[in-house]
Amino acid sequence: MDPIIDLTHITKTYRSKGKSVLALKDVTLPVEKGSFTTIVGPSGCGKSTLLKIIAGISLPYQGRLNYKGREVASINTDVGFVTQDSNLFPWLTLSENVELALKIRGVSKEQRAQAAQKLIDTMQLTGFETHYPFELSGGMQKRCSIIRTLIYDPDIILMDEPFGPLDAQTRLVLQDELLRIWDTNKKTILFVTHDLTEAIALSDKVVLFTGRPGTVKRIFDVPLPRPRNVFEIHNEKGFTDLYHEIWSHFKTEIK
Repeated sequence: MDPIIDLTHITKTYRSKGKSVLALKDVTLPVEKGSFTTIVGPSGCGKSTLLKIIAGISLPYQGRLNYKGREVASINTDVGFVTQDSNLFPWLTLSENVELALKIRGVSKEQRAQAAQKLIDTMQLTGFETHYPFELSGGMQKRCSIIRTLIYDPDIILMDEPFGPLDAQTRLVLQDELLRIWDTNKKTILFVTHDLTEAIALSDKVVLFTGRPGTVKRIFDVPLPRPRNVFEIHNEKGFTDLYHEIWSHFKTEIK
C-alpha cells in the first residue's frame, strides 16, 4: 500500500537576521493511511516544523513531500491541524466554534448544527453549547478544538502536543477519548509529544528524532493489542520493555 504521506529527504532551513538555522535534515518517513504515528524527540528538533511542512504552512523546503501522490507546494487544505493552544475564537460559543469550518464552506445552518451536536455529544460536552471559551476548563477547550477539526472530516489530522498544557488526569481522559474516536473512523493521525508513555499508549509506530537538526533516528513498532486502556497501559505485556528500548535511544539525544 502506498503511504498517504511520503516524506523523502526533507530538509528545512530557517533564515532570520542574516543567520541560518538548520531545523530538519534529510527526514525520510512514510505514513500509512489509517495509521496512528507519533513523533518524539528532544526540544527544538523540528517536530513541529515537520507538521507545518505537511500542512503547507512552512514553505519552502528541500526534498520531496507527497500527499496522496501529489507534491505539497502550498497550503494543504485536506489536513486538520490541532495545535498546542486551543485557538478558539473568544467571541464565539462552543457550538459556534465547532461549526465555523462548515459555515465557511457554506453548509446550511441546520446541517452544521446537527453535525456539531453529534461531535459535542461524543466528546461529552453536552450542556455547554452556549458557553464561551473563557467559561470552559482547559480540558473542555481542548475537546472543542479537536472536534472543530473533526467536523470537516479531514483525511489526516496533525496534532502538535495537543495535551501538553493539561494536568495528568485530564490528559488520560482525552487520550482515551481520542483513541475511541480514532478506533471509530480510522483517520490518519500524526501526533507530536514529549511523553513516551503517551506515544506508546496511542500509536502504531513511534518515530524517534535526533537532536537539531532533526532527522529520523529510529522507528519503533508498537505491538500492544487494541483497543487499549490508557489508564492501565503500564500493565500491558511488552509496554515496559518497549518503553526502556525507546528511552535508551532517546536519552542519548538529550543535551
